[in-house]
This record gives sequence, C-alpha cells and structure tokens, in this order.
Amino acid sequence: MRKDIFTERLVLCPSDDKRDLENYINHLKDEDSFFFQYGEQYSPELEELIDFHSSGVIYYSVFLRNSDTMIGYVGILPYQAEEYTGELEFYFFSEYRKKGYAMEAVKAYIQAYINGEFTGEKRNHIIAEVIAENEPAKAFLGELGFIKSAIGFAGNITDGDFQGYMKIVYEYKERTHAVTSGLRDVDNVVWFNDADCIFGCNVDGDVVLIDSLESYFKEAICLEGEFIEIEELELPDDGYQLVFQFMDETGNISFKINVPEEDKEPFLEELNKHIFYRIKGTVDYDEDGKTICITEVSGIKPIRDK
Repeated sequence: MRKDIFTERLVLCPSDDKRDLENYINHLKDEDSFFFQYGEQYSPELEELIDFHSSGVIYYSVFLRNSDTMIGYVGILPYQAEEYTGELEFYFFSEYRKKGYAMEAVKAYIQAYINGEFTGEKRNHIIAEVIAENEPAKAFLGELGFIKSAIGFAGNITDGDFQGYMKIVYEYKERTHAVTSGLRDVDNVVWFNDADCIFGCNVDGDVVLIDSLESYFKEAICLEGEFIEIEELELPDDGYQLVFQFMDETGNISFKINVPEEDKEPFLEELNKHIFYRIKGTVDYDEDGKTICITEVSGIKPIRDK
C-alpha cells in the first residue's frame, strides 16, 4: 500500500475517485484549463473518460496539511524498458497557484518516485509534455530542473486542415555529480540546467571534427572525443587552470578551464574515466598563434562509452 507524502505545508495522498475526482473535474470546465490539460475543448463526453485509477498513472492528490482542502494532483506513468522511466503530469487549481504549493508538492513527489517508493525500483529519468502555449507550465518545469528535449504535434490532419496542437517535451534526470561553478558568468545561462552535464549548460548541437575547425574560428561549435592529457596549473586566487588535450577521430585540440580548488578533484575524477564527451566552446588560436584551441568552454557532457 502506498504511503502519504508529507511536506512542510502539504500532504500528498494516493488519489481516490470517490473522494477527489468531482472536485478536480469542476476546476477543469473552463475551456483554457481543459485544453491545457488534455489538448481538447471540454465536453461532457470527454469528462466521462477522466478518472484516477484506470490509466496506469500513479496519481497522488495534494491537500493542505491538516485540512481536507484539495488543491491539485501530481502523477507519473511508469515506463518499462524505455530510455525514460516515467512521464510526469500535474494540475493545481487556479486559486492555489503562485503560492509555491505546486513546486513543494511536485518536488516531493518526484523524489519519492526516484527513490523507488512507488514502484520498488529506483528511477532517475522522466519526461513531461506540455502544450506549447502553456507558458506557466514551461517555466515551472524549468524551475524544477527539466530541460527542453523535443517538439511534437498531436491531433489529426483532415483535408489539409490540421486539427490539434503543438506540444513540447521536457526531460529530467537526477544529478549524479556536478561542478559548483562555471568558467565565467554568462548572461542567460543556467549552469547545470542539463542534468547530464558535468560543466556548463545544455551542449546539444552540431558535431564538428577537429581537422575542420579552422573554418569555425570565433564561432561556438560542438565536438566529440576523449581526454588524453590534463595539466594542472595553480592560480594565485586559490584556483586552478586545467589545460586539456582532447582527441576525436582525426586529431587533437587544446583548451583551458579555470576552476576553484574545491571543484578540481571531482572534475578531474570525472574526466579521467576515458569515455567520450561532447565539448561546446568557441574555436580560436592559442596565444602562440600556432595551436588550435577552444578559448571559451561553455559545456562538457558525457555521451557514450568507448
């Protein structure tokens, strides 16, 4: 039997149709709410299809603590044999938004799911889909640590007329390690927003082979390869400059990263695993004018085993 989840202000209880469903549906009957939740306009026929028990989703209703006041729900549909281990959904009643309740509840729920409290198995990689126009939901997922992963469409095309909506897929992966500072402060960059990264932000992009880098000078590019040599240079401000040699299938390139002393060891431990990484940065010549290097590294991401 699944247990209740308690937070500072809330209690999350396994959802019960008899207790919770009518309250939930009553909050959905305006057109915008129903569309953002299900991608269709409200109708009594669609209402009949809604429940908290038959879809395989692990639903928890959210209540104010020490109260029978329901303020919304959160749920995950577990996946088996998938890259993602589950799909998140949630809804909070309009009169209880902008009070921090949703963040408090969903964080606690995700952590319980990751810990295996619902399925008996630890899980670490989930997705969430939102309708493209739902700006509050997209911002909320970003604050939770989800990253934008894909764009898709739902609906039907009839006689050339598209009847449906655009949806955006976000993904979340529990952080297993992280460096606590970046190379420098960069406007509009959220460090570690991509939970797969050990340095920087999301580094997905076109991959460039090292032997063609001269055509990309002064531009930000991505390349894939393996760290083959790391030199440590101590800085006067209790930090270190790490000078790297990095090799892809056709050659090698150098780059430098400044890190504080407390970050150096976990960073080097990760990069000495001898696996392949994706690097994002700006290509330039080194100070001697002879060596191609990445002068501003903005992301390092492990991508695959050798």
